[in-house]
Amino acid sequence: LDGTPLPLDFAAGLKTDAVADEWTAYPNPKATGFSLTQVAGSRNTGWAATLRPSGQGACGMAQSGLNLVSGHTYHGMAWLRAEGEVRDIRVELLDATGARVSLAELSSGTEGWTEASFQLPCDRTDREGKPVLTADGTGTLLVDMLSLMRDDSLQTGCRADLLEAVRGLQPTIIRWPGGCFASIYRWKRAIGPQNERKPFHNYVWGEWDSSGFGTDEFVHLCREVGADPLLVLNLGSWDSPD
Repeated sequence: LDGTPLPLDFAAGLKTDAVADEWTAYPNPKATGFSLTQVAGSRNTGWAATLRPSGQGACGMAQSGLNLVSGHTYHGMAWLRAEGEVRDIRVELLDATGARVSLAELSSGTEGWTEASFQLPCDRTDREGKPVLTADGTGTLLVDMLSLMRDDSLQTGCRADLLEAVRGLQPTIIRWPGGCFASIYRWKRAIGPQNERKPFHNYVWGEWDSSGFGTDEFVHLCREVGADPLLVLNLGSWDSPD
């Protein structure tokens, strides 16, 4: 309203040593070994979560509020780059009490980014589960595109219960994107490998969109439920249509 352009990417609004809102330092939330750092050569945002173990025990990052369901396996991946003597890179699932549910060991290359895949089986149900990634040793571990998906969502990329709900509606056409979201959506940012897609700031809803669900995923969703896709294109009302 004051004539200042609204941000659609990471050009504004981030600073070195900030911390992503969804993640906290672990095991001590006030620890300084976890931050957000600008990284040269990043394929998407130019930023990465950074762990700096100092030889005084593992340091890491954690996120709360993950709905754990017994009998399912959680499949994940992370892009990692280690510098120095980083060791014992681990990803875990914890329950609400902090007890370990599952653990997987990860490895990272030192010459560039390495994709590390893992599986975490779950033997209990807990709505306040917590995924945790930690590293020990000394040095720096860069973490990018850390994701987790339950086994019954792998084939479609959508939550199984929501997919069934949409299928039950028997839609003939689904539009994407819709409403005011179409004004800021840039379809070119949401195609190709997910780890190379660039997030953007959805100022309408006051949050960042990872571009993880994009054009490819939308078309796949339509095929799953038997609907025709209707793609909405922005005409460049906010910036260059390129």
